[in-house]
Amino acid sequence: MRNLDLYLAFERLMLDLDEGGDPIADRVRDLMDSVWYRLSPEEIALLDSRGQIDPAQLFPVRLPLPPPPELPVPTIVDQQFEDAGWQAPVDWRKRAA
Repeated sequence: MRNLDLYLAFERLMLDLDEGGDPIADRVRDLMDSVWYRLSPEEIALLDSRGQIDPAQLFPVRLPLPPPPELPVPTIVDQQFEDAGWQAPVDWRKRAA
């Protein structure tokens, strides 16, 4: 078993025991120290980078299209304007003096 695999197995065991409140988790944590010192710098860098997100992998962001907007319900239903329609007042062109 590689040192990294051994460390990860101890870590999983320690987390499971710690989650259950078992005091043996501290002893497993102590065993992990000796394995940690045998890890290569690349393996330590790999373990230290866990949980970090590379922003370059997040782009391009793809979002779903929103549903089309719903038109409001008309306030005047089934009514029509008269044939004469709207008329502007006769004095609309007059300026105020």
